[in-house]
Amino acid sequence: FPQRLQARATMLWLLGTPVGAALGFPLSIWLLNTFGWQSTFFVMAMLTIPVLIFVRIGLRGVQLEARASSDKTSQEARRSARRELFVSPHFWMICI
Repeated sequence: FPQRLQARATMLWLLGTPVGAALGFPLSIWLLNTFGWQSTFFVMAMLTIPVLIFVRIGLRGVQLEARASSDKTSQEARRSARRELFVSPHFWMICI
């Protein structure tokens, strides 16, 4: 995403989980009690289709910026990031 849209894109991505939970749990419970457990899978799948269309329309004009760095530089950066990750005690606490 362009620099000016990165915060908005991140916010929308992070907002999906709580909104989905707030709307999905009550709907799932109602469907489960009214139509049985199989219906929840079909209805949730059908609700995904409009979201996919919305995302596709929203991403139509977005052009990803090409990275100017070489493959060697990106490999070195990834290697360095992995090294930092594996020496971090926070990473190991999350893993445990």
